[in-house]
Amino acid sequence: MFDKSTALVILQGINSSIIALSYSDELLDILLQGFLIGSMAPEEKDTLQADLLAEASNIIVGNSLKSLGIWEDQLTVSTPVIECSKSSILRHSRSQILCRELEEGCYTLTISLVSMDEELVEEGIILDRDADI
Repeated sequence: MFDKSTALVILQGINSSIIALSYSDELLDILLQGFLIGSMAPEEKDTLQADLLAEASNIIVGNSLKSLGIWEDQLTVSTPVIECSKSSILRHSRSQILCRELEEGCYTLTISLVSMDEELVEEGIILDRDADI
């Protein structure tokens, strides 16, 4: 279940995976402050946070792929899918989800990895907003 704002990135190539990066509200707020010059109108916050979520996730995944060396060119990375409802569930019946939570004070980033085979990626991912939690 996503209890934070989350970006989903699909990797395809030598390995097919979904990477979910979930950001606490506090982390998004401090990141947004670092990107802004001046103030923002309260009604702009949600739109700006969604854009920041996509950009930060692209940077994290892109920099992580560099550690793969020659295999980096064997993967394609999707544009992040942003899920801000905080009540969605990512389910995949044939794969376990590996999660790692990074915390520093009140700031939290959760990175989840779902490894999938090619045919399952083509079927897509299911975001079940109405599931029992």
